[in-house]
Amino acid sequence: MLSMTFVSCSNDELKEAYQGEKITFTTKVGASRAQVINGVADLESFRVHAEMVPKGDTPFIDHKLAIKASEDNSTGIYKLESEIMWPDKVEEIEFWAYGPDKVGEPTHDGGTLHFSHFSPDKEPSEQKDLVVAYTKSKKTSGAVPLKFHHALSQVEVRAKCGDGNKHVKIKSAWIANLNSEGSLWYDSKASENNYMSWKFDSNPSKLLYGESFSDAIQLSDTYQGLLAEYTNEEKGAKKGNSLMMLPQDIVALNEDMDNKGVYIVMLCRIESHHKGSYINHGATDDAFVQDANDQSYHHHQLYPQPEGGAYDEDAYGYTCVPITAPDGKWKSGKKYIYKLDFFYNGSGGGILPPTDPELPDGGKETPDIEPGHPVVQEPISFTVEVEEWTEAEDVESPSMK
Repeated sequence: MLSMTFVSCSNDELKEAYQGEKITFTTKVGASRAQVINGVADLESFRVHAEMVPKGDTPFIDHKLAIKASEDNSTGIYKLESEIMWPDKVEEIEFWAYGPDKVGEPTHDGGTLHFSHFSPDKEPSEQKDLVVAYTKSKKTSGAVPLKFHHALSQVEVRAKCGDGNKHVKIKSAWIANLNSEGSLWYDSKASENNYMSWKFDSNPSKLLYGESFSDAIQLSDTYQGLLAEYTNEEKGAKKGNSLMMLPQDIVALNEDMDNKGVYIVMLCRIESHHKGSYINHGATDDAFVQDANDQSYHHHQLYPQPEGGAYDEDAYGYTCVPITAPDGKWKSGKKYIYKLDFFYNGSGGGILPPTDPELPDGGKETPDIEPGHPVVQEPISFTVEVEEWTEAEDVESPSMK
């Protein structure tokens, strides 16, 4: 019976599994996230396609499902739906594997497999961490090693406010003008890119990806996740609503806002606050607040601008920051963490984004501010950290001040 054994993490060495003339596999997978595959324990199942060399009239293995051999996976072995043996007089076989199950089915064309028109789900929580593997194996090699690689780019957005006299609340966060569809090809010649090649149409469709929050997130002086992972302590794995995006070139939105460039856009409100008394608060755009320590504060609505000068605690407006990427692109198997700084080291509350009909309703109109101009003080600055899902490095981009 064809079965697969897994090592427990990406740094373990492959183990051999000889079972006579039956084909066996060993695999490993890099650490990762939405439905993230952090290691082999998270890979519940995957599919295998194989062709004999030279190629036969029909596939040797035709997208068969591989599942855990035991319920608790104590053996580390995965099995196919039916027993498969090495064929006679065939010394070499090409193997392609992909997971998790139901991530889509590639087609075999031109001597290799490819996913046509692959699109990340619009809902971050429904996005899947696509992992793929390719190898050639001779009959005499014993266990067939399958090393899975992450095909997508993982993206996080975090933010903080560096001014203790301002309150910034975020109700939604999105990344706009991203390629929404691409084709992934297994490329046996691209070993430096883990045998993967992404291809796009000359004029690919663009979408925004992100989500609205049930409760607004008030920023503090430490970075908080907007589109980010959190740690599930019980499982020890990372789960959450960061984004699993297509690897692609990242060109920032330009000053004229006419190049369909990439930017992070947030539905937010910005206030200033200071101590004061109810008697002398004076202006109609103030909101009197009594805190737990009997300290009185005035809260001034800075953005969106109060209509008729009246404070409105439910008013929110859109702000944005154009973004770039190290080397001008997102790459497969890397995680990009964008850290946004509101009101820190000369930065401000961002700039008014271009009109985008895809953005959810809820943002107040700002007739006195033109798109591309700051909403409060200066644009937001940011840095980018780049992490491989197996090893990490920090890369800082120029500030966008």
